Amino acid sequence: MEEILFRIPPGDPGCLFRAILVCKLWCSILTSPFFPGRYREFHKTPPLLGFFQKDNTMGSWFSPLSPNFPFQTIHPGWWRTLQVDDARHGFVLLSSSIFIGRGSLVVWDLVGRLLWELSRPKFSISSTMVAETITVLCAHGAHGCDHLDCRGGFLVVYVAFTATGGANASVYSSEDRAWSPMASCGDESDLHVVAGRRTRNALVGHTLYLLCSERKILRYDLFSLELSILEWPEEYEWSEGSSHTLVTMEDGVLGFASLRKSTHELWSMEADDGPEGTVRWALHRVVELVDLPPSVYDEVTSFSYGVVGVIFVQTNIGIFTIELNSGQVKMVSSSSAEVIPFTSFYTPGTY
Repeated sequence: MEEILFRIPPGDPGCLFRAILVCKLWCSILTSPFFPGRYREFHKTPPLLGFFQKDNTMGSWFSPLSPNFPFQTIHPGWWRTLQVDDARHGFVLLSSSIFIGRGSLVVWDLVGRLLWELSRPKFSISSTMVAETITVLCAHGAHGCDHLDCRGGFLVVYVAFTATGGANASVYSSEDRAWSPMASCGDESDLHVVAGRRTRNALVGHTLYLLCSERKILRYDLFSLELSILEWPEEYEWSEGSSHTLVTMEDGVLGFASLRKSTHELWSMEADDGPEGTVRWALHRVVELVDLPPSVYDEVTSFSYGVVGVIFVQTNIGIFTIELNSGQVKMVSSSSAEVIPFTSFYTPGTY
């Protein structure tokens, strides 16, 4: 019977909770302390449960993709002064521009219903800072965590960009309860990021990659705590009206994705035999997205990956999801606010 219950789709966790009511046997299996771990191992990849949207005037909100989501999301306190900045490994990161001390950042375990408050690093209040990007990560990814059930330990990566083209970065560890020493890329780095425009950062191994304007990628090694710079793919033909993001490929390497009109391109980074530190990019896949009306592509403002093979397309008329393998298109929101996908397992008897 347990093998049958394993096949309940994880993307619709409400089905698991309804199954508890079928009979005592199902209830005992589903609420067993051993079921969640076996269920996660069976499905391997955390499902896309929904997405956050953030708007400068409306604040942030969560939209489940399943109509049978098992609980109504309760926003943390101070919700109107907080904005969702990132969601990864089951954690949600919120920030406030009002509080510069304790509580200016909040890490939220949505499923476990836990909150942690922390302050930004001291260098964040510099008058030369023009933009910031903040990322939340599982603290144990570099030590073999499979990210099927990340709970407790987390890292917050804070990167500030200066008006003169430099960048400063630091990592907060929930275990140490402290920020790491600041790492810097000087003004000569020519890093320019448009304030308010954010793309999804990509984690590959113990390195975080951030996409900047001026066709540069900032690389932050979470072991050595050093910053370095990569160039965009030289082979990629830049054009106005295109959107870009970084992704982690299925084989664990860095990917660069673009969307131009109805054409989606995915590039993968490969090691080069040239001088130390050089890389090359290979065109991995080209997909023609033909199931949206042509007029929609004229309204595209950005896009992001929810899980491998599913992208969110943000347009001026709403948010669409596109499954790249099947071509299935679905409008999931009439709002054009920024999207932050949320993936996690949610099973009965865990919390």
